[in-house]
Amino acid sequence: MIRIKAEWIKPYEEKVLTSGLCDFSLPVCFVSVNGERGAVYDSTGYTCLDNIDFKDTDNVLELVEKTMMVYDLMNGRHPGEYEVSAKFGEYAAPGFDSVVETVGKAKTYGVMSIDKSVDEMYGDTLSDEEKQEEIAR
Repeated sequence: MIRIKAEWIKPYEEKVLTSGLCDFSLPVCFVSVNGERGAVYDSTGYTCLDNIDFKDTDNVLELVEKTMMVYDLMNGRHPGEYEVSAKFGEYAAPGFDSVVETVGKAKTYGVMSIDKSVDEMYGDTLSDEEKQEEIAR
């Protein structure tokens, strides 16, 4: 547990920290002890940003959503309800090179059919008809 003097924290920071929006990575509560106000940081539930798997798109989207809500608070607004989403084309997808390598190896070693490899490579970015054309190629 880390104690932080209240005067070190700006009013907007206290507002954001007490909103609960940052609890997933920065659980802080404010207490008064012997007439002194301070913040107590409970690191037992801490999730360091270094430990968040940013390869998982859901984690990135959640972080963006919470950031937008905190931004609302910092600007004196009630946090909005955001539904953050991202759509990647097959060539813009994170790690597409590694998908090509992995799927290519699986196909080469005979552990994946051509149909499955095309589906893994292109997901929902190609229609069923386009996938069939790719398979026939």
